[in-house]
Amino acid sequence: ETAVFLVPLCAVVSWKTPGWLIRTLAAGTAWAVVYFGLRVWRGWAHYDYWQFWRNVEFLKLLPEAYDPYYRAYAWFFVVAFAPLLVLALRAGAEAPVFARRALLVVPAFLVVAMTLSSIIEARIFTPLFTLMVPAAVAGLSRVTKEI
Repeated sequence: ETAVFLVPLCAVVSWKTPGWLIRTLAAGTAWAVVYFGLRVWRGWAHYDYWQFWRNVEFLKLLPEAYDPYYRAYAWFFVVAFAPLLVLALRAGAEAPVFARRALLVVPAFLVVAMTLSSIIEARIFTPLFTLMVPAAVAGLSRVTKEI
């Protein structure tokens, strides 16, 4: 499901270029074919779509008897992506256009991840790498120049 954010990434990166709408629609179609194809093939499974309060509970310090995996897993991604975000924002105008525009999708992605996804599932945050790493590399380059 979260791979759908590659579609707005395609849109913001190619904005105002010839054929941007066609590329964006093609990316959206590819996502929809895979998503709905898997749903038809594997079956439709519904769950509680509103996950916000459950995710807040995962970020709290849970009781001692609670499985340590669930106690720490949500915070793993906070710790893993915080330095990437700092580096990405540090890149500023030195980052390539793709990298700067990709960061525009991150806030929407995080809102959806916190409200509609279970944050203890590793696959939920995988698209953040696509969105943040290019700008983080540019930010790292800027930091090394300053040293």
